[in-house]
Amino acid sequence: SSDDQRLKSVVEELPSAPETLTLSHLRTAIECPLIMKALQGKLVVPDWQYFVDKCSTCYTKALSVTEGEVASYIPILAKADPAKFGVSVCTIDGQCVSFGDCKDEFGVQSSMKPLNY
Repeated sequence: SSDDQRLKSVVEELPSAPETLTLSHLRTAIECPLIMKALQGKLVVPDWQYFVDKCSTCYTKALSVTEGEVASYIPILAKADPAKFGVSVCTIDGQCVSFGDCKDEFGVQSSMKPLNY
């Protein structure tokens, strides 16, 4: 994406479609460490589509879980809509996928404990 700061200088150097890429453009692209890792299959999650499919399956299964209640003793959570559910995963390489209500703001409270461990 052109808003990814790690790729910004490369994107700025490349021509807009449908202009042809030159050897110079390709050299510029492969000088970017992130692009080289992707081309060499060395991203943290090399089979991204398989990973996304597995995440999607887990998300879909989790959608059916409706038991439980929001924590009434924490004011911000007491106001939370229990029907809202979203999952986002972003690797250190910048591979990102999101499912569900990921754009909605919510208090993370104790759900951060496993992530901070």
